[in-house]
Amino acid sequence: MDLRRRLAAIVVADVAGYSRLTGQNEELTLATLKAYREIIDGLIARHEGRVFGSAGDSVLAEFASPVEAVRCATEIQLEIDTRNTNLPEPSRMRFRIGINLGDVVADGDNLLGDGVNVAARLEALAPAGGICVSEAIHAQVRDRVALDFVDLGEHKVKNIARPVRAYRVPLVSEERINSPFRGLDAFEFEHADLFFGRTHAICLCIDRLEQLAANGKSFLLIYGMSGSGKSSLLRAGLLPTITRPGAVAGIALWRRCLFRPSEGTDAIASLAAALLREDALPELAQETTVTDLTQYLRSAPERALGMIRAALAKATMPAHASAQARLVVALDQMEELFTTEVEPMSHTELVRALATFAGSGFVWVIGTIRSDFFHRCSEVPGFWTLKDGLSSYELLPPTGPEIAQIIREPARAAGLRFEEDADQGRLEDVLQEAAVADARSLPLLEFMLEALFQAGRERRLLTFAAYRAFGGLEGAIARRADEVVGSLPPDVQDALPAVLTALTTVRLDEEAITARPASLLQWSGRPAQIVLVNAMMAARLLASDENPAGDAVVRVTHEALLTRWPRARDIAYANRNFLETRARVQADARLWLFDNKNPDLLLPPGKRLAEGEELLSRRDEVEDEIVAYVEASLQMHQTRLAKERQVERMRIEVEETTKRERLESEAERRSLAAEAAIRLARRTRYAAIIAISLGVIAGAGAIAGFHGQHEARRQAMVAQVNADQARAAERKAIEARNQALRNQSLSLSLLSQQTAMTGDTEAAILLALEALPKDVAAPERPYVKEAEFALYQALFQHHPTMIFRHDAGVTYAAFNAGGDRIVTSSYDRTARIWNVANGTEMAVLRGHQGAVESTSFNPDGSRVVTASRDGTARIWDVAAGKQIFVLPQPGHVHTAMFSPAGTRVLTGSDQGALTIWDTKTGGRTEIAESFGTTSAAFSPDGLSVAAGNGHERSVRIWRIENRQLIRSLDNQFWPDEVVFSPDGSKILAASWGTITWTMASRLWDVPSGTLIASLLGHTSDIHGGTFSHDGRYIATVSLDGTARLWDGISGNMRRALGQETGGLKLSAFQAADGDEFATIRGHRGPVTHVAFRPDGSGLLTASYDGTVRLWDIDGVLATTYDTNTDRRLLYSARMESAS
Repeated sequence: MDLRRRLAAIVVADVAGYSRLTGQNEELTLATLKAYREIIDGLIARHEGRVFGSAGDSVLAEFASPVEAVRCATEIQLEIDTRNTNLPEPSRMRFRIGINLGDVVADGDNLLGDGVNVAARLEALAPAGGICVSEAIHAQVRDRVALDFVDLGEHKVKNIARPVRAYRVPLVSEERINSPFRGLDAFEFEHADLFFGRTHAICLCIDRLEQLAANGKSFLLIYGMSGSGKSSLLRAGLLPTITRPGAVAGIALWRRCLFRPSEGTDAIASLAAALLREDALPELAQETTVTDLTQYLRSAPERALGMIRAALAKATMPAHASAQARLVVALDQMEELFTTEVEPMSHTELVRALATFAGSGFVWVIGTIRSDFFHRCSEVPGFWTLKDGLSSYELLPPTGPEIAQIIREPARAAGLRFEEDADQGRLEDVLQEAAVADARSLPLLEFMLEALFQAGRERRLLTFAAYRAFGGLEGAIARRADEVVGSLPPDVQDALPAVLTALTTVRLDEEAITARPASLLQWSGRPAQIVLVNAMMAARLLASDENPAGDAVVRVTHEALLTRWPRARDIAYANRNFLETRARVQADARLWLFDNKNPDLLLPPGKRLAEGEELLSRRDEVEDEIVAYVEASLQMHQTRLAKERQVERMRIEVEETTKRERLESEAERRSLAAEAAIRLARRTRYAAIIAISLGVIAGAGAIAGFHGQHEARRQAMVAQVNADQARAAERKAIEARNQALRNQSLSLSLLSQQTAMTGDTEAAILLALEALPKDVAAPERPYVKEAEFALYQALFQHHPTMIFRHDAGVTYAAFNAGGDRIVTSSYDRTARIWNVANGTEMAVLRGHQGAVESTSFNPDGSRVVTASRDGTARIWDVAAGKQIFVLPQPGHVHTAMFSPAGTRVLTGSDQGALTIWDTKTGGRTEIAESFGTTSAAFSPDGLSVAAGNGHERSVRIWRIENRQLIRSLDNQFWPDEVVFSPDGSKILAASWGTITWTMASRLWDVPSGTLIASLLGHTSDIHGGTFSHDGRYIATVSLDGTARLWDGISGNMRRALGQETGGLKLSAFQAADGDEFATIRGHRGPVTHVAFRPDGSGLLTASYDGTVRLWDIDGVLATTYDTNTDRRLLYSARMESAS
């Protein structure tokens, strides 16, 4: 073998990403490589070089001159870059080139040795489209070619004992190196190739979704602490993996839809817009508009689902006509439902739509939410049920090995290196150790990696010097923010508090500082703030996007900026009161706007209005909606004060008129009395003179004496007549005064009616009240019926009545715990769920084959249970309006209720067993066999149940755990309703029957089974009873037309209420003293149920007339309707509290 050594300049070229290119299009790649090889070979020959090796996509050449080798490599890169402009970016072919000057061994035409090996290692260090040279080449050419060189430092080369120093030749042909790190930004779908460290979580989530899909509910909620990487997992992990062809067995085509609640104030509209995007369902955009789809999603999500199905079918045509297609809907950062301007009403509509999607079989739904907002899911009806069981996944902080992947793998993909130091070790190990020590450091780690990349970009080396300069992992973000703000003019720096308070809010439930988006228009006309916002966006501390309306919205890139930057924390806490007030008022303003600027929702006078007025002093830092809301509140307050002043002036004028008329009447009475007294005195004096004269001439004889006595009697009679005339004059004066007051009341009544017709109902109420006596027992003015009529008319206009209609008589009605939903049951065989805010029907629960006798919500309002005469109770999903379980029992099922925890349902029928059902599995436990139940109830602790039996006239109590009968109470009367006291120590049996007309409910002591009291007083059947919230009072209602209040401890009657005849009437009473404070008339048939709204602001009544009515009583008065019926029928009463 002829082996000869010589010194040579070796050039090694290799295609960057060759495997990727051949995978995309093998034929195009091979053709391009052939064309580029011809260019390369020609340039090598022109510069007197020789190709001595080529394997696949690589080229090895030798040059006698290092200068010619560098010039040739430069021309190769520039020529190929020119040719690449004719190709699309994904198909462009770029070469890496390494050049070394060293000793080589010639083996025939081939070259071997360290000189060639070093050139190959340098090629691997070069960027795509770039050149990397050794120190030997650099020394030979640096003064001979017009090129720049970047020192990349020393590198260890395999099989070479000493380190090799490398230099990069910057060229325009180089593919620009983009950062493989995201800083504070989330990884997006297109960054999937750079997303590492979460493989385990991705696999678990997909497995979970496949299980859920098999069970018919494809919904997964991912929750974790702020900064745990939920958004990146969703966007760059789950979505790319799920939608990769073949990732899910049997699915040939996936489409994805991603959105955030903060994209608009209407979550449903945001979902509709996301579904129609180009990367979601463009086929759907050909069939509908955002406006129409929003309406379908809101009112008929099943119809929207059908349109989605059709769009997916269209997407598979014609190439995959038989293929299965799926849509994955991803809702990121769901905590924004509670922290941004999203309308509260759209929360429920969104959950309802998502539940419909998840149960369709062809739509998967994934959401993310911060763990500190996880508990608030229960605030949205249906949300808690949607995410129960397997439907939630907690994303924990990454483990040590996972953090190592997050650090090293993106750097390796981008050709970056971490510095190694003999004393400090390897930089990647230092970063890993710091990140593992702080579970919340993931965003800080990404921020630091991005900062290190920017500092070492030219050398592609991440260094300890840069790490120390940035202040380590903990200080990186604060240092960067201080640098950005500190580099700006003083007037711009002074704008920082205003900008940060606009981007910060306070969570009212826990008073924690959190981020919020702000419109860029908020700072229009404020140059300093605009400059600051732009500078922070350029530094990627803030980010900007668009809402559906096309307006620019700014947000902090990550909340770590607010929590890890001392300056931001100080600003937040210095403005804490302002942030809390703004958050409260903004929440009120959104409700006001959503309810069509309902004046009843404006800020009330006092502290809340004063706080709102203070916000106007910082008008530049609050949204226009807040300004409009506070100004409207102030205007309403001023208008109300003006009305009160007007009424007061009118009252004073009427009083002065009345006083003047009273004085004139009094003066007239006194004048008449004085005249009568004068006449009486004159006549009396005449009588005295006559008597004296008669005495002097007494001897004139008996006849003369007789005449004198007769005259005296006559004068006395005249005096009596005069006195009677004086009293009559006084009575006349009083009648004149009363007539004046009566005329005044009639005038005030007429004025009240006229004022009500103008819409000023508050002034009309005040005028009518002024026309009525203040004290009925001792009236200071006459009663006129016109005044009462005027008052009722004004109240009717001021307090609206909302009516919910069935097709037949209504048997029961109940609020959910929040008071914003109503469920009703009817003889029309349905139960219906209503929206209290606008009176719309949200769902009709169909399926029963007989009258539905009762219904109620579970504790979180996500489910409803119904009891029917068809021999079943049924559990329904509120959000979907669909039946979950059928609970069959023989006979008529009279009662069904949820346990306090909502995990079980108690049912009882007139022929079947008293039964407890598991709400998740539908499993049943019979407590008592063949117990004809009229009413049943769980104890407050959920450990016991009580039930009434009408035939045996008894109440029995069982321990659920062992089905042991604890007590059997001889009730004597038919127990129509059985109720535990709030502390579980007593039971009330509201009773009826034909045993006696002295009807008695009975109050029992549970521990001892002794009778505390018989509640005697009602004279007809008792159809309902309940305890007040604190247990101090008992209320019962009866067919005798009365409600009675009883002492909840002793059972003594406190007050009989509503004893009057005529008219269909419901009365509301103050529990403390039994005073009637509201009278309601209006149903056209017997009333079957009455319940207070949980907050005490309204009264719900159900009737055989087929309606349920919600009356606004506002704690004082309710609207009254008159009817012509003589019958009153109250079946049940609910009293929430004792006051």
